[in-house]
Amino acid sequence: MSAATRTVIVGAGFGGIAAARTLRELLPPPHRILVVDWRPEVSLGAGHTWVLTGRRRPEQVSRRLSAITRHGLEFRCAEVVGVDPAKRVLEVAGDRVPADALVLAPGARLTLEPLPGAAGVAHQFYELDAALRLGGALDSFAGGRVVMAIIAPPYKCPAAPHEAALLIHERLARKPGPERFSLTLLTPEPQPMPVAGPTVGGVVKELYEKRGITALFGAKPVRVHSPSATPAGSPPSRAVAGELELADGQRMPFDLLIVIPAHVAPAFLRDSGLLGGNGWIAVERDTLATTFDNVWAIGDVTQIPLAGGGMLPKAGVFARAEGQVVARAIAARLLGQAAGDGAAPFDGKGGCYLETGKGEAAFAEGDFFAAPSPVVTLQSASRTGLSGKEKFAKDWARWY
Repeated sequence: MSAATRTVIVGAGFGGIAAARTLRELLPPPHRILVVDWRPEVSLGAGHTWVLTGRRRPEQVSRRLSAITRHGLEFRCAEVVGVDPAKRVLEVAGDRVPADALVLAPGARLTLEPLPGAAGVAHQFYELDAALRLGGALDSFAGGRVVMAIIAPPYKCPAAPHEAALLIHERLARKPGPERFSLTLLTPEPQPMPVAGPTVGGVVKELYEKRGITALFGAKPVRVHSPSATPAGSPPSRAVAGELELADGQRMPFDLLIVIPAHVAPAFLRDSGLLGGNGWIAVERDTLATTFDNVWAIGDVTQIPLAGGGMLPKAGVFARAEGQVVARAIAARLLGQAAGDGAAPFDGKGGCYLETGKGEAAFAEGDFFAAPSPVVTLQSASRTGLSGKEKFAKDWARWY
C-alpha cells in the first residue's frame, strides 16, 4: 500500500508518542498520522513523586499535546467512545474515524471502585493533580499514622509505590520528626516487585527495615471506614482519618491514607472483542499485533505473559520500545516492503529507577523474556542513579 494512508494512534503516552514520532520519520509526508487522546496534556509518572515532595512543579513534568503537531503529526483531543477493530474504525466524539493502520495505546484507567469508601478519603499520586494534592496534605500533616495501600495488581510502574513510600517517609522525618508519625505499606503481593524476583524484593525490604517503615505483604484492603470523607466523594485536599479494613477482618487506623488505585482497561474497549478474560488486550509478544488485521496494541492496555507465570510490567520503558517496533511494522506494510525488512522484534528488555531518598536512586534492569523466569538486577542506590533518573525525565520531554 503505497498511496497516501492514515494511521490512527489512540493515546499519546510513552508508547503512543514513540509510535507516532518513529512512524513520521519512516513515512513520506502524504501518509497522515493522527494521534487521539482525551487529555490536553500528559505528565511523566516518574516525576509525580517529585511533585508530591515539592521538588518539581507540575508544569516541569508535563507537556501540552497540541505541541506534537510541530513534528508533522495531527492531534485530536477527544474521548474515544468505541472501536470496531475488524473495520479499523474509531468512534470519537460523534465521528467515525477510519484507519488504514490502528494502534491502541490508551493506557489504563484508574479506579477506586474495588475499595468502597476510599473516594473522598484516600489520596493517590498516579495522576498529576492528585500528586499535587497529596503534597499539600503532607505539608499540613501534623503527625500520626500514614497508611499506603495497593488495592490490586497489576498497576503502572511496580517500583512507584515503594519509591513513594521511601520519599514520603524522608519528607515527614524532616518535618515533624520520626517519633510523631509512622508509615505502613500493605499490598496483596507476596513481596515488593514480585516479577523482579526475590533478590530485588529483598533489597527493598531491607530499605524499609532501615528506615523504620512497616511493610505487610499478602494483605488485601477491602473497605475504608471514615466519618470525615469529603462531600460527594470529591478528592481530599487534606489528611482524612479513618480505618482500613483488610480481607482478614483486621482494621488499621490511619490519619492519612494513600492508595495505589486499581487499573482497568478504558471503557471504549469493553465491547470491542479485543479484551481477554483478564481484562486486557492480548497481543503477539514479538510484534504487539492483535488478532485483527493491521491493529496493534501497546503499553499498559496489554498483557504479555512471561515464563514463570508473571506478566510484563506496565512501564513506560516497555511501551516506548513497543511503539517503535510497531511503527517499523506499519511503515513496512504501508510502503509495500517485506514484513521483516529491518524490523527487530520486541525483546522484553528494559529497566526503571527506584529513588530511595538521600539524593540517591537505584536502577533495576532485566531481561523479562528470559526463561525459566525473568532475570533482573538492581544496582545499588547512588547519586549517579538519581542523575540517571533526571536524564530519563529530560529524554521523555524531548518526544513532545
